[in-house]
Amino acid sequence: MKKFFLSILLGVGCWIVYPQTNQVKITSAGIGIGHSDPHSSYNIYMDNQGSLYNTLLVRNQTTATSGNWAIAIVSSQTIGISKSVGIKATAYTSSPLSSYRSYGLYATAGNATTGWNYGVLTELMGTNNGTALFAASAQGTNEYIPGKFAGYFNGRVYMSERLGVGTSSPQYTLDVNGDIHYTGSIFSSSDVRLKKDITELSSSMKKLSQLRAVSYQFKEEDLSLRAEARSAVQDTGIVVITDLRKYLALEEKKDADRLHIGFIAQEFKEIYPELVRENDKGMLSIDYLSLIPILVQTIQELNKRIEVLENKK
Repeated sequence: MKKFFLSILLGVGCWIVYPQTNQVKITSAGIGIGHSDPHSSYNIYMDNQGSLYNTLLVRNQTTATSGNWAIAIVSSQTIGISKSVGIKATAYTSSPLSSYRSYGLYATAGNATTGWNYGVLTELMGTNNGTALFAASAQGTNEYIPGKFAGYFNGRVYMSERLGVGTSSPQYTLDVNGDIHYTGSIFSSSDVRLKKDITELSSSMKKLSQLRAVSYQFKEEDLSLRAEARSAVQDTGIVVITDLRKYLALEEKKDADRLHIGFIAQEFKEIYPELVRENDKGMLSIDYLSLIPILVQTIQELNKRIEVLENKK
């Protein structure tokens, strides 16, 4: 059977319909849906009116085979002007509202292979500086990115739970696997209005004399913890754990040859249990900063003893 087509002229536009292949080709102008005069800047212009809430529904019900992609919408934009955007989504009104919710982009994902579900997947391509995800708290605050980043935030960032840096299993509000460098100061909340049952410390000299200061290096791997790692494989579905230190949220292997100075948490706990914290994996940590008031109290006590001795001369 010979292939045939029907050409329909609509104003300055031309549609070519191929009934056997269910294809429509637009050779010029544009399509207006819900609007009699398509905007000259768009090939397809949709104007949702009436009681319908959704302007466009695109569904791809194809089951992807291994190694293939089943994509509902594909957007491709070649950079050639000052601002090139693959997809622009806006849900905004100039006047603030007292209720309702708006989402510029709403994406959900789930129930694929465990560990491979992404609500939003963004990638930084090429060799130039930039960021895969840029988020700003005010309009027009986009700025030059001085490096290559997975995420770059302009404005305050709020985390409702734990934040892990270098660890996928944070045990604390901020859990950092590695060194911390900062410029500025660290302040700890200490306002009297936050405290109760305030009691002055008794003599700390005896307790301090029982502490054993040591130098040490971190192990590259603790073989005694392999049983715990095996149980973690069953609980989490992890196939292989090649670095037990990473699983236990300890320092990375690069610190194995570095000399450290401090205390042994198990020994320290016997003297100052209130300064030792145990995470849900049974690992102990020491609150070294809280030793400062203890040391100050001890120095004050030593000064008093020195003054007494000097007055006896």
